[in-house]
Amino acid sequence: MSEQVSEGMKLFEEAEAKLDGGKINDAFLLAAKIAPLCLENLRFVRLLGKTLFQLGFIDEAYKVSAFVEESLAFRRQHHDSLLAELEAAKEVGYSKMYEVEGVRDDLANPVWEHRARVISRWIPEGAYVLDMGCGNMLIEKHLKNPAGYIPCDIAKRDERTIVCDFDKFEYPPAQSENMILCLGVVNYLQHQKELIEHLCSRGKSFLFTFKPRELVAAKVEKGLYPEAISFKEACDIVTTKGYDLKYQYMLGQGDEILLIANKLSSGGQ
Repeated sequence: MSEQVSEGMKLFEEAEAKLDGGKINDAFLLAAKIAPLCLENLRFVRLLGKTLFQLGFIDEAYKVSAFVEESLAFRRQHHDSLLAELEAAKEVGYSKMYEVEGVRDDLANPVWEHRARVISRWIPEGAYVLDMGCGNMLIEKHLKNPAGYIPCDIAKRDERTIVCDFDKFEYPPAQSENMILCLGVVNYLQHQKELIEHLCSRGKSFLFTFKPRELVAAKVEKGLYPEAISFKEACDIVTTKGYDLKYQYMLGQGDEILLIANKLSSGGQ
């Protein structure tokens, strides 16, 4: 067990004991410390729900409970394919899989379908979407009455695809897009800051997911990913470029974080 996981479990057990002993505030403060260490631990998510319930946030507690049940059902349904993906990663490392297998067909991987469905909730109805690092374009079918959809990837996925290599600073030309997606791309790149800076330079609202250094340090050390940008570094780039920033942990989606960046008006900067 890694030092980080061991620390998380120790804090978790302490928080659970405090909550069961009626020390709700103390338990909640510990839960805040645990969050970055135990995002994929469903026992922790249950602890969060139980804490919210005891604090009187009944609706929020039921939402957490619903998430736990949905996540468990998802894992049970797709256990075999998720296990196969983890085994493949163990063999060559995620960052090397393109080298070994060429451009992979991830359409059968239920993880990406789940992520597309969750992220679609943050995309406004009628958006004109540029999907940078589109993969198999799973997000497209979840868009609500889109004004348009432009796929961009390192490989030609269909006749519409704009082919770019972001690590060579190749980016798609300006289009009619008003929403840019960059999902699950950043951690495979050597030039991560440059991609985020480019997203900001386009002056459009954008969503991107990434695994910050704080959560994947062990995987970086094992060579599964290139050196990762930190959460603070990513947020600082976006906010200093004049964007209003929200973020959320992608619970049920590994150690990934979703950043939601909306361009501020000139008067708001």
